[in-house]
Amino acid sequence: MQSRPALAAFFLIFSALFSGMSHAREAEGAYPPALAVFALSLIVLAALAVYVAIKIRRSLRNDLDKHIDKPAK
Repeated sequence: MQSRPALAAFFLIFSALFSGMSHAREAEGAYPPALAVFALSLIVLAALAVYVAIKIRRSLRNDLDKHIDKPAK
């Protein structure tokens, strides 16, 4: 259970590091830093969506298994 707060702290620190880069001057021919922050946020959002989908699937599977294992009255 301690890994979740540590992971959340890591993402908070990581986003704080990139938030300053979104206002930096861009180099010639480089992508704007705001685009990098936006792409990173989309990757994190996709990872969270996969995580939630797995949790919902596991919860539904456990709930259905409880009803199957329960004897009929």
